[in-house]
Amino acid sequence: MEEKPQDSNNLTKFPESDKANDLHADKGALPSAFDLFGPSVSIIKNNLVGFLILVGIPLVLILVGQGPDLVKGAHAGNTVTINGGLGTLAGIGGILALIAGPGVIVMELMGTRKESITWDAALKQGLSIFWRYLGLTILTGIILVISFILLIVPFFIVAPRLMLAPYFLIDKKMGIIDSLKASWDAYKAHKGTWGIIGVFILINLPSIIPFVGWLVSNVLTFLYGPSLAVRYQQVLNLSAGKPAKTPIEEAPAASNA
Repeated sequence: MEEKPQDSNNLTKFPESDKANDLHADKGALPSAFDLFGPSVSIIKNNLVGFLILVGIPLVLILVGQGPDLVKGAHAGNTVTINGGLGTLAGIGGILALIAGPGVIVMELMGTRKESITWDAALKQGLSIFWRYLGLTILTGIILVISFILLIVPFFIVAPRLMLAPYFLIDKKMGIIDSLKASWDAYKAHKGTWGIIGVFILINLPSIIPFVGWLVSNVLTFLYGPSLAVRYQQVLNLSAGKPAKTPIEEAPAASNA
């Protein structure tokens, strides 16, 4: 008796296998980097006060300190004096942003799971691992500088592979080297960070327009900031054999009213 050829496209051999195949495909797919904008905004809205304090205050100080550069041509005679005073604010803002960095990541990670935390609790939790975070930041910076010096091309190979390292460091309580390795392996398995780099570049293009474009770029950067946390959680989900979608991406339940 002649056997019927099996359909090589089917991944399963039970009823409704097409649905099972679709589910399998969904598990292996990462959404577009542009699709992360909505979840990022939702994470900020989920813990608005915390983000305004830990991200907003340092950002405002940095922007105020950089502001005079936008009108340098109009006030060339006063540039040195203005920058000398306000430049200090930018320096303070940069230091505060670095100190708050781990706490911000804590808020972002909790936001992907639709959980909230007060800004002071997030800051305290972040400060408990600050020195490891600082070490990772310095080492990553050194690696990127060296890769950039090596004819630039290695920089674009290395940079996307290291972007998730802070999230592994803080979420999984890894060491500096282990978090870099985990980020590298996650990129090899699932990619997903190149698009985010592209979006960040795109939303910073308006900054070439004096003042208004500068403000627009910084507001968009603030709103898109948690995108890496969303991508990190999506990668973890895929690595565990689950669909990529995180709780913050789930549509809100329909109202019965």
